[in-house]
Amino acid sequence: MIIVRHLTGPRAGSEDRLDPKLDRIVFGRRMSCEVVFPPEETLVAREHFALERKPPGAAGHWIVELFGEPFVAVNGLPADPGQRLPPDATFELGKRGGPSFSVHLEADAEQDNLPLTDVQEEDEGAHAAAAKAEAEAEHAESRAGLARRIAVAGLAVAILAGAAAGYFYWTRKPSGISAAVRAHLLGAAFLVEAPVGQPEATAFPIAPHRLATNAHVGQLFLDLRPGQHMIVRAPGKDGKAYTVVGAELHPGYKAYSAFLQSDVIRQKFFDLAIAGYDVAVLRVRKKLPQGAILKLATAKELRALKPGTQIATAGYPLERVSGSNAQAFGATPELHIGTIEGMTNFFFLPDRFARDQLIHHDLPTTGGQSGSPIVDRSGRVIALDSAASFYFTGANQRIPSGVLINYAQRVDLLEQLVSGNAGREIAADRKYWAKEFSVFSSGIDIVEKIIFSKVEDAEKTSTLNATRISEAIGALSERTRIGKPGGGFQRQIRIPVKVAAGADYLFIAYAHDGSALQLWAYDGSTILAHVPTMGRTFAPWLRFKPAKSGTLSLWLVHPKDADATYSFDAFRLAAKPPPKEAQR
Repeated sequence: MIIVRHLTGPRAGSEDRLDPKLDRIVFGRRMSCEVVFPPEETLVAREHFALERKPPGAAGHWIVELFGEPFVAVNGLPADPGQRLPPDATFELGKRGGPSFSVHLEADAEQDNLPLTDVQEEDEGAHAAAAKAEAEAEHAESRAGLARRIAVAGLAVAILAGAAAGYFYWTRKPSGISAAVRAHLLGAAFLVEAPVGQPEATAFPIAPHRLATNAHVGQLFLDLRPGQHMIVRAPGKDGKAYTVVGAELHPGYKAYSAFLQSDVIRQKFFDLAIAGYDVAVLRVRKKLPQGAILKLATAKELRALKPGTQIATAGYPLERVSGSNAQAFGATPELHIGTIEGMTNFFFLPDRFARDQLIHHDLPTTGGQSGSPIVDRSGRVIALDSAASFYFTGANQRIPSGVLINYAQRVDLLEQLVSGNAGREIAADRKYWAKEFSVFSSGIDIVEKIIFSKVEDAEKTSTLNATRISEAIGALSERTRIGKPGGGFQRQIRIPVKVAAGADYLFIAYAHDGSALQLWAYDGSTILAHVPTMGRTFAPWLRFKPAKSGTLSLWLVHPKDADATYSFDAFRLAAKPPPKEAQR
């Protein structure tokens, strides 16, 4: 059996006793995790890490499985992937000093009550035999003319944990991208400096005075301070510099970001970190070289795209790349050849062609390649490189993931912007975003499930029925503003709820923007109950049994003088009837 004893953080003093038959234990804030943290504990990821038993079953040993970015420390040191779980280990999540707990392995009396097996010494003889067998196999393969590729690929996997292997495979394999397409692509990759002398990203000409790039790159132009300038530099040691005089972002870029930020659950519970509609156009006064202009793919060509389609890109990988500062003196784009791995909408969900505008690909990507053109064999642009999969070190430095799953914006989004049609569909798109996000559940739904689980845990039962008796969605605004007795202002609102004497009620409030709220129960001017956290949570809840029937006043208070959107739900709790078999 595994026992998790929480030492610090929101669950301090509690423990989880886990089913000894489990072979995988996930820690995080999702209700599906085996060890669940409160939703407001944002140092903990939705799925933070796992313990996995290998091989499965009683004979296996437990190892630490990391999930990329989330920080995990074991006994004070950053955890390593595949690290064996030490006896009575202490974990810290999010950062040193973050929520901590100890993990204890105990024999299960129902199994055999035997003590746990000690960590075993590795059998070097077995490893030597395996190495010998592998060498013999390689020797046999060499007679077939394959040894060099296999040995180099195997060495790359061993040394670079997968990243270099992927790079070797895709950049050395025979290419269906012609020499002419590659040369055109390299000549079209312009370096973006914002401000001048600071290499930042990539852009490519699409017309005599216009270049395409990502919206988050175009935003750099809009954020320049007085006296600063953005330039795009043609590739080559003597590449000409063009001053950017304007930037136009796809209107969906900020609208989609605002949608994700409008609900705290969207912000904290889902890794929807890939910006949507991330395309922009930069304008320059001087005429760009005609030979550098790239053509955009047609709708027919975009419909022909599928996983496995060979693609290529050229751009400027700058982030923690040796020599990247020299790019400002002589722009030298890097060429990569790869394939499309998948196509989804911006929620990573499969959809119809019109919505599958997020291209998943295996082209190596890091900071600086934003806005790079991605072309197919014809040399037409099918997408703009926009985001990489990263993991973060303990020093919060981001490193591209060796899994080589990166992302690009399909080029029809750019065509919308260039044609002037980009803003027409935003209203319809907002309805689509809400519909798609409902797949993951709304914030209040998730919060209610967590709170019901807490109530049942406190009762040590799973036999409670909850009947919704009241619900409200509203806003704390200027109209609900009142003065505080000690000075200043706050926002508050009264929600009446009819109750019966002795009945069991559960009241739940939820701030969609993550604001801290207070929840009070009054009978006239008499305070009957309040939430102990007193404005330290965006989802306060209160369980209450009134002494008499009547109308309770539930007061929802935002202690700051700021607007907030809220949801409120009231439930009557009752014991579930026993099963019919038990009634007989």
